[in-house]
Amino acid sequence: MAGWVGISQRTPPATVPPAPSTSYQFLFDYSALKDFPETFAEYFLSINLSDYTAVLGEVIETDMIKVLVDGYHKVLTSENFTTIIDSLLQLGSVPRFEIASMFFEADDKHALRELLKRGELDEARKELIEQLYSL
Repeated sequence: MAGWVGISQRTPPATVPPAPSTSYQFLFDYSALKDFPETFAEYFLSINLSDYTAVLGEVIETDMIKVLVDGYHKVLTSENFTTIIDSLLQLGSVPRFEIASMFFEADDKHALRELLKRGELDEARKELIEQLYSL
């Protein structure tokens, strides 16, 4: 095949999958959405904050958080800024978060700092995110 370079031309899903109720469903959905940060961010925002530990606690990985932050940059508006901040704060409370966050690189931390600048954020919550994510 002349000209074929072996790159998959994936298209984003037509709809955002429903919020997962299990870690298995989250992992399955993540594998389908990881190349589409905006869709993954919308999906992640659909997860109830009270379900984070049950659904994400044992499976969250550094790469997932990187895709999430990238997606949050793309979907962030003044209307959902607080929801995104709440999500980042709650994510910091899941069991594997501390391990996953240890592998953030300088670019990842910079992306998070830039996200924090894009809306109104009280000092206490800003400091908590900076502490959780070692910014």
